Amino acid sequence: MNLSAVRSMLFNLLLSKRVELGRWCSHPLVGDVMQLGGSSSLFVAESIDAELERRLNGAEINLTGCLCGKAARVMPVADAADFEQQALADYTFWINGLQRCKVDADRRSLRTTANDLQWEFQDDMLVVSFSLPKGSYATALIRELIR
Repeated sequence: MNLSAVRSMLFNLLLSKRVELGRWCSHPLVGDVMQLGGSSSLFVAESIDAELERRLNGAEINLTGCLCGKAARVMPVADAADFEQQALADYTFWINGLQRCKVDADRRSLRTTANDLQWEFQDDMLVVSFSLPKGSYATALIRELIR
């Protein structure tokens, strides 16, 4: 559980930096790793063009962030690799620890979609129901809804 918590912490740090820059669901960097919506298929965006932006804005593809560990199957390159390296530069102790513990690196989408979202007022209470894909947290969605 500790290893998973460290990976989540590092992923959330990276995501926070991308959110600050407005680059978490649009405005990709050259070399970003993209994930096809609804699948685990990954590819590297070696260039940014109007078609890639259209697919990203339509949620056909999503930007990803690293789940740190050893030997990722697909790694960012160019600007995206530099960004991730700089964003996590102060956390090499943790990243090296994950690698020493033989935790496999992976990628996770920087955004997710709540499915079957429904809400209604019952008296003075808002009742919300939804489903989320694996790896997503209801508490994070509720926090964003409250904001």
